[in-house]
Order: sequence, then structure tokens, then C-alpha cells
Amino acid sequence: MLKFPGTIEINSNPHDGVWIPGAIEFGDSFATPMPPLTLNLLSESLHPRITYTGPTHLYWSKSGTLALSAVNEWPLEYQNGKAIGRHAPEPAATNLQPYSRAATLSDYLVKSDDLDLLDDTTGAPDGGVIGRIPVACDAYLISQDVDNVTHVPKTRYALTGSWQRLVYPVTTTKRSRIRIRHGQSYDTATPAIWMTQGSDYAQWLVAGDYVMSWFVKAGDDVTFPAGFAQIESGSVSTSPIVNDTAAETTRSAATVLINTKGYKNMAVIYSGSYGEVFQLSSSITQLQVVVPVDWGTRYIQRIVLSGG
Repeated sequence: MLKFPGTIEINSNPHDGVWIPGAIEFGDSFATPMPPLTLNLLSESLHPRITYTGPTHLYWSKSGTLALSAVNEWPLEYQNGKAIGRHAPEPAATNLQPYSRAATLSDYLVKSDDLDLLDDTTGAPDGGVIGRIPVACDAYLISQDVDNVTHVPKTRYALTGSWQRLVYPVTTTKRSRIRIRHGQSYDTATPAIWMTQGSDYAQWLVAGDYVMSWFVKAGDDVTFPAGFAQIESGSVSTSPIVNDTAAETTRSAATVLINTKGYKNMAVIYSGSYGEVFQLSSSITQLQVVVPVDWGTRYIQRIVLSGG
């Protein structure tokens, strides 16, 4: 430190800068550090530093049903009636399974002769239609027609009174129809019901990585709801995309921008005590997901800005 008695201190400790008593201040010798700022994503309203841009999408509402968001809405989601956070912004995705509600028989939904399929017009997770299948269909499996490949062996359901989304990553070996047998007797070949891609070769899935999912829950002593299926490229499932026709539906990507001006670090804290930390290089930061997980399994609860 250089000191000129009674006049000027240069590089005075603990702050850098030049100070002339009673006159002029240069640099940040008396700058007050910005305290850490927590952006609470368990609040119904978003902090003004957060900007979400994205399409309509399904999310778990407080009532326990899937609700449809508005465009550019990042809704708070709930589990068992309690706020759980907001899901990370999702990439673009396409549901490759036609007529995904599994409620109407067609080339895309096939059953054995000894199965009676019922329609529940309001029984789906979103309050729409879904198929109900006999309790004798107590198991499921996933197979590939070409070369007769079984990707997920026959497995018994463990149904509860809450919706379960069963999710399976699958690597197909050839272009083929895939059968999601979402209902089959565990002990015999029938009754059975499955979703597939129809007779049009153009709709058959090329060899590659897919993630397949559908919803089930316990019903009564006769039937239970099963359907609301999704097949998408990759290995991580995204929020449900409903195909009410033979056409494939695509949901565009979402982005979250955070005004990080004045801070050097950002921590993203998820449910389940998981977190990701980022060093900041600009005043506007796009939220990135380092380790993506299946939709509905992890939610952002707060974002902490620090190092101001």
C-alpha cells in the first residue's frame, strides 16, 4: 500500500481503489457486496428475474389431474396435493404412437377375441377418454415384430389407487412395428391388448433408441384404466403428448432465461436434494439441464444467485 499522510490512500486494504478524504472516490473501495438471492420456484408466481418461453404442455395440477398450461406458462406442479416445484424446461419431442389414449380399436390398437374393451370418457389422467381393460390382463410386455424380439419381458402389474407412468427405454434392432402390450394375462396368452403402429410401413419405427411409456392405475373388480401411451426418440421421457388421431404430434422446446446481472454463480436446487452449480459469464443466463431425468421424477424448487 502507498500512503500519503493526510491526503490519499492508494490500494488501501481491504478494498481496491483510490480515496481522497472528503473529496473524490475512485473504484469500488466502499462497494457493498450483493447478498445471495433465492428465486423460489415453489411460489405460484414466478420471480421477475425469470422468463419462461414454451408451448402448451401437460403438468400435474393441485387437483391431482393433468392440466394443460397456457403458452409461455411455467406452472407450479403438485404431488399429493403439495407443491413440488417446476419441471425443467423440456426439449422438443414427438409422440410416435397414434391414437395414444388406447380407447378405440383400430390398426393401432389390437386385442384378442376374448377381451372386451371399455371406454372411460373422463377417466384419463387429463380427464379425457381412456380405455379400460379386464383385470385378467394383469401383466404387460414390449416386443418387436421383425425378428420377434422381446424388449421388456412379461411383468406383473403392481397397481395402486394413484396414476403410475411406466417408462422403458428400448433399443430396436430393425425397422419394425413395436407392440406395447399394456394388458395381457400373466399365466396365459390371452386375453391381451396392445398398441402398435399399424400396417403402413412408413409409420414403423426405424432401428434406434426410444423411450416408451403409458399410464395405469387400479380400477374396480372388473376393469382398470390403461393407456395414454407415448413413444419418443431418445432415452428420457418427456411430458405426455396426446395423439387423438393417426397423426404424430410434436411439442416444441421450452427455454428459461434468468436475469443474473450482478452475480457470478448460480445454483439450481431440485427436489430430492439434487443440485447443479454454474459459473456465470453474462447478465442473462439460459437454464441448462446437466443430467436430464424422466418427466415427473424431479422438480426445480429454487435457484440461488451468489457471488455478487
